[in-house]
Amino acid sequence: MGLYNDYSHTNRTNWEFTYTGADLLPAAQEKYQMFLAREREAREKMAGMMIDMSVAQSDPRIAECKKEIEKAGTERERCLVWVHEFARTPDQTYILQIGDVTYFDLAPEPRDGV
Repeated sequence: MGLYNDYSHTNRTNWEFTYTGADLLPAAQEKYQMFLAREREAREKMAGMMIDMSVAQSDPRIAECKKEIEKAGTERERCLVWVHEFARTPDQTYILQIGDVTYFDLAPEPRDGV
């Protein structure tokens, strides 16, 4: 019999991770600040283009800025609600999926040699 491991039928993608509101609050605050900075940067870039008379309203960079403002603004608003909720209920238990853990940057990158 050969050595063969079948990794296609694992349940790792269904793992759940438990955190409290207090655990999640700093990560939510950091994400909020990140998206706030991105939204501000995109708005400032848009403002600069609007002042520049050489930039046409149909310039694709205008559409790109609008998309970034909307994307960053939407994520900022989500994070604002999470910050509110986690601050309001620090002892509440939350069950996160893998995507949630990576979204909030809760799993640090391994150091060299680890």
